Amino acid sequence: MQRYQSVPILWYLFTLSIAFTSGTVLCVRGNTTLKFTSYLVGVILGGFLSPVVGVLKARTGGTCYIGPIAKMVFGAILQPGHPLATAYFSATCTAVMSQCLVLASHFKMGAYLRVPPRVVFTAILFGIAISAAIELPIMFAIVSRQRETLLSDTGTLMWSGIQFQLVNQEAFSWSLTRKTYGPDGYFFVPMGFLIGIGLSAAWFLLTKVVPRIGSFDLTKDFHMSILIFETGYPISHHTNGLFTRVLVGAFSCLYLKLRHARFYHRQLPVIGAALDGGVAFMVLLVSLAFGGMLSRNAVKFPTWPGNPSKKSGVFPDHCPITGSAGGPE
Repeated sequence: MQRYQSVPILWYLFTLSIAFTSGTVLCVRGNTTLKFTSYLVGVILGGFLSPVVGVLKARTGGTCYIGPIAKMVFGAILQPGHPLATAYFSATCTAVMSQCLVLASHFKMGAYLRVPPRVVFTAILFGIAISAAIELPIMFAIVSRQRETLLSDTGTLMWSGIQFQLVNQEAFSWSLTRKTYGPDGYFFVPMGFLIGIGLSAAWFLLTKVVPRIGSFDLTKDFHMSILIFETGYPISHHTNGLFTRVLVGAFSCLYLKLRHARFYHRQLPVIGAALDGGVAFMVLLVSLAFGGMLSRNAVKFPTWPGNPSKKSGVFPDHCPITGSAGGPE
């Protein structure tokens, strides 16, 4: 890779100036109620946390969601009582961090594949332009045609607005941080940050004293931060895919890695990437053709245990405490 020319610093500065200017125009002219100084703090905070989260992702393969941290800081210090500004501030911090991590991961992949850095940078810019041209019309089509479903509490097997509803709810609650999460409110929620940091720090100190227990390496075979993060995953996501993920992970790590190490290290990542891309394409295709993305009339698939009818009163993931949002009548 040393034979290839690195990306000039002016390319980064030019891209940064365009992104910062676009964000400033949106902040000032977009009725976001977000002050420019708060926007600037959000950009700086996202840039400061990017290396920290990047190290965590490089070390464990997982990442850290900084949205609640940003909302807590904003709602308690910068602009209390402004839910819309809270959402934009969190989006600013999250976007800065996510773009930094995506850029770093793409350059790392380019180094593995012996792709020149300038080619990688140019491909990223073209990818952003193409994805924006495709995803924006799709987003408007989905929101306009599936509005009632996205606003419902449970959604359907195909469409769910839980993530956007959580953004709205969190923005309102964190904008009232001092009242909602103060000593007289749900004080244990912000204390969760300290609990997570404390447990991870305690585990780190334990690994320094007792690095191994028999054949179990405490520093490599177990990660407290991932355990804490995944514990809260089912609260804000659909859980009907977790069982499959656990089965695939157990089969890959407990069988393929131990019995077929060469296949695990060389072929499995390629197969995983191919399946990931294929599934994403098929989901888009099914959503366009049958899911009601292009029209309000979705195609009704046959009723079976994975697609129960609404009259059965069973949710697609068979959760006993959730109302019906099944398939055909």
